[in-house]
Amino acid sequence: MLYQSKSHFEGKKIALRIFTLLIFTPMLAILFGFTSKAASYSSDWRDWRQKQSDYATMRSGGCRIVSYAKLLKATGLVTDPNFNPDELFRWCAANGKVASLGNVTEQGTPGEIPILYAKKVLGKTITQKKDGVMLSGDNATRRNTAINYSKQGYYVIVCGPNHFSYVDEERTRSTGNLWVDDSGYGVTQVGDTICGYSLQKYQRIRIFTAEAPTPQPDPEPTPSTPTGSRMASGYSRTLPDGDYIIANAANQKYYLDIEGSSYPATEFQNVHLWHEDNLSLNDYDVWHLKYENGFYTITQYDTGMALDVYYQGLESGTNVDVYYNYEDNDAQLFAISANGRNGYRIQARCNGYSLDIENGNIADNSNVRTCSNNNSDAQSWVFIPYKPAQPISNGRYIITSALNSNLELDVAGDTANIANATNVQIWDDSCQSKYNSFDVEKLNNGYYKLTNAASGKVLDLYGGGTQYNSNICVHDANGSLAQQWAIIPAGSGYALVPRCSGMAMDVVNSSKSNGANVQQRPFNGNNIQANQTWNFAVAEHTIKYDANGGNNAPASQIKYYRNALTITNDIPTRSGYKFAGWKVSKATNNIIVKPGELLKIDMNMILYAHWESTGNNETGEKSTEEIKPGKDESGEGKKTEGKDTKPSDKVETKQAKPEVGDTVVDEESNAYYLVLQTGVNSNAVIYVKSKNSSDKNVTIPADITVDDVNYMVYAIAPNAFKNNTKLRSVTIEKNILSIGKNAFYGCKNLKNIRIKTTSLSKNTVGKNAFKGINTKAKVKVPKSKLKSYTKVLKARGISGKKQTITK
Repeated sequence: MLYQSKSHFEGKKIALRIFTLLIFTPMLAILFGFTSKAASYSSDWRDWRQKQSDYATMRSGGCRIVSYAKLLKATGLVTDPNFNPDELFRWCAANGKVASLGNVTEQGTPGEIPILYAKKVLGKTITQKKDGVMLSGDNATRRNTAINYSKQGYYVIVCGPNHFSYVDEERTRSTGNLWVDDSGYGVTQVGDTICGYSLQKYQRIRIFTAEAPTPQPDPEPTPSTPTGSRMASGYSRTLPDGDYIIANAANQKYYLDIEGSSYPATEFQNVHLWHEDNLSLNDYDVWHLKYENGFYTITQYDTGMALDVYYQGLESGTNVDVYYNYEDNDAQLFAISANGRNGYRIQARCNGYSLDIENGNIADNSNVRTCSNNNSDAQSWVFIPYKPAQPISNGRYIITSALNSNLELDVAGDTANIANATNVQIWDDSCQSKYNSFDVEKLNNGYYKLTNAASGKVLDLYGGGTQYNSNICVHDANGSLAQQWAIIPAGSGYALVPRCSGMAMDVVNSSKSNGANVQQRPFNGNNIQANQTWNFAVAEHTIKYDANGGNNAPASQIKYYRNALTITNDIPTRSGYKFAGWKVSKATNNIIVKPGELLKIDMNMILYAHWESTGNNETGEKSTEEIKPGKDESGEGKKTEGKDTKPSDKVETKQAKPEVGDTVVDEESNAYYLVLQTGVNSNAVIYVKSKNSSDKNVTIPADITVDDVNYMVYAIAPNAFKNNTKLRSVTIEKNILSIGKNAFYGCKNLKNIRIKTTSLSKNTVGKNAFKGINTKAKVKVPKSKLKSYTKVLKARGISGKKQTITK
C-alpha cells in the first residue's frame, strides 16, 4: 500500500528509532556495500515487488516508484541490465522528485518521474496525457476504460489514493481482459479489486506514450495513406512464400475462413472470421502466399481459389470473397506490411484499403471486407506457418546466432534451478554449454518443442501475444502455442518462429554483447538478417577409449560444445608395453592428446591407446609412419578377388559404406583420404595426399562429403607433400589435430601458410614437418596461439631468419 502513516500514538520512543534509522541507513549502505541492483529483485521486471527493495520506505510505500520503473522497462528505452525500482528511487531522491530516501512521497507534477528520467538519463521522450483519464461507473466500466486505452497503444498506470498499479500491456491487449503487473500481488488478472482495493477506490488512470526504442531495420516501408484508388506499387517482401493460417493479431484463435466447408471452395464464397482454440485446422482453412513485384496472391491451400475484392470495388467497405485466380487481377493482389505494433496490414491493390473485420467485432461469423486504414486490431493480422518442414533432427543442441558463431542462446543464471519466465539472452561460448543446451523435439504438426536441458523448462514467448518486442523466456511446459516453434530455413541458417504469432526470434538491436536480450520481431523475409538467423550445433559428444590390445580402458567422457575437455588421467595397461598417449585410429602413430591435456574438437570420437614396446614383448607395434592409399592397418594391401587394391581401383569401385582403413576420394579438394573412424556423427578421415601433385594452392579442409557421407578431417598424413616443389600456398582448416612428420618437408616453394586450427602442440606436429620450405615463408596462425605455435613451428622447421610467423 502506498500511503500508510505512522500512528501519532506510537510514542516518542518509536519516533526516535525511526529518526535514527533515517540518519544511519545511508551510512550502512556505504559500509555494507549495497549495490545498485537489489539481490532480491526478480529477473522478470513484470514481477518486481515493493518487498524486494533495499529501502524500508519503498517496501512500505513504493508502489508508485515500482509502477514508474515498470513503465520505463515496458517502453524498451531502458537497456541497462542493472536498472530496477531502487535505481529509479535513488535518482528521484538525488533530483528532488521524492522527498528523500526516507520519504517516498512524489514531488512536483504527478506522473512526471518517468518523463524526466527518460529525458535526462536516457535522452529519450515519454509523454503523458495531462491529468490522465478519470474513472467512473461500475467496476466493468472502469476495467474497460483501462483496457481500451491500453489497446490503443498507451502505457497505463491505474491510480488511487492508496495504491498505484501498472497495466500489463501484453496480456491486456492479447486477451481483452485487464491484467496488471502489481507491486504487491505480482502479475494478476483484475476482477473487482487491485491489490485488495475495490476498483471503486481508483480515481484515474495515467496514460503515457513513448518514442520507439533504438530502431531496428525493418524491411517494411510505411504504407501510403489509402485513397480508394489503385495502388501504383506494393512493398518489399515481408514473408516467405508458403502456407499460412491468417489469424487476427489481437486474438490468434480467430482466423480468416471461407464460409462452408467445400474443398475446393466455389466462386463468390464469402470470407469471414472463425475460431479454433488450438489452431488445429483443416487444409481448406489454410492460405498459400506467393509474392511477385510488390504484391502477394493469397489462394486457398492447394486450389486455384484466390482471396478477391468483390468486383474490384473502390468503396470503403467493399466485401471480400474467393474467386478463380487470374494473373494480373488487381482484385486478387495484396500488399503486406508491418503495422508497427502487433502484426501486419493487408492492403488490396485495387483500392488501397485494408483487410478489415466489420465493426471491429472479433467473433465467429464476423464479415471481412476492405476498409479505410485505421490501424485498429480489426485490421491487424498475423501469418502462422502451416505444417512447416522439420529440417532439424531430434537431439540436444546449442543454438548459435548468425551474428557471431560464438554467441549462444543462453538461459540466464547458468543453473538448473530457475524460476518460470527466466529470461533468454545471448552469451558467448565462455559459459558452460551444458546450461545452454536445448532438447529439440519434433511435434506432429510441423513445429518443435525446445526444452532447456539443464532446467527442463521450455522456450516460451512471454504472454503468447503478437506485440512487437514481446520477450522470450523459459517456462514450465504447458503445450501452448507460445511453446511451439517453427524452424524455417533462412539464409545461412534458420529462423525460429513461435506458432502463436508467426514472428521471428530476434536479437535486440543486432547486439553482439553478452546479455543482449532476445525478443520477437516481424520476420524479415526479404533481407534475411543475422539477428534473426540461428544455427544448431550438436551439444554433447561422447569420447570413448579403446585399449587397443591392452586392458582397463578408461570410462567414456562427455565433451560439451566448445568447452575444452580435460582428458582423463586414467590409463590402460598392457604387458610388455608403455602407454604413450591417445590417437584417433589404430592406423596411425600420431598421438593427438595425452592424459590431463585438453581436447577441443567437437565430435563423437574413439581414442585408441598408442603403445611403445618396453622390450619385454615378443613383437613390437607396427609402424604406420607412411600411410598410403589402399593400405590397411597392417600396412598390407587390401585384397579384392585376389587382386591388390590400388588407389585407382578404390576410386572406380564405389563403396556405399567405406570401412576403417579404406581410401576415399574427395573431388572438391582433389585429394585422397584414409578413413579413420565411422559411425553416427563420428566419421573421420586423414588427409593422405593430393590427386594432382602439380596443384600450387591447397586447402586441407575441415570436412569432406563423399557419397552423401560427411567426414571430419582430423590429420595430415606423414610425407603428404614431401619434396613437392610445385606447392606455393596451403591453408590448414580448423579441425586438424595433428600433422605427420615430413608432411611438408622439402617444399622449397611453399611461401604462404595459413593455420586456422587451434589444436596443435609439440606432440601433434611431427618431426621436420615444415623443414626445407621457402626461406621467406610467411605463416599466419590464430591470435590466441601465436606464442605457443611460434615455439612449435620453429622446432618443426620454420626457423629461418627471413621466415615469419604472425597472427
